[in-house]
Amino acid sequence: MSPPIEPRHTVVVGGKEFFDVPTHPSRVAWYDQFGTLGRQGSTTLMAAHINYLGYGAGPFAKLTSAVVGDTLTVTDTQGRTLTYSVQGSR
Repeated sequence: MSPPIEPRHTVVVGGKEFFDVPTHPSRVAWYDQFGTLGRQGSTTLMAAHINYLGYGAGPFAKLTSAVVGDTLTVTDTQGRTLTYSVQGSR
């Protein structure tokens, strides 16, 4: 089963902007102000835990071994399957 994706936003605290985290270690946050899922020419930004104390491996645990060219598959709320490719890492 794929982890649920939930829309999240950035929050400003003390004049600094931060990404709002997923509401549960099993969920993936999608920041809709950066790009719509499946829209070509936009950057889609998602975040999730790699691991979480007391929970274990998170949805992005396998990303630590991803290399440029690997693909990631996402299913949106309308049931569309979207494929993304790894372009780089830091």
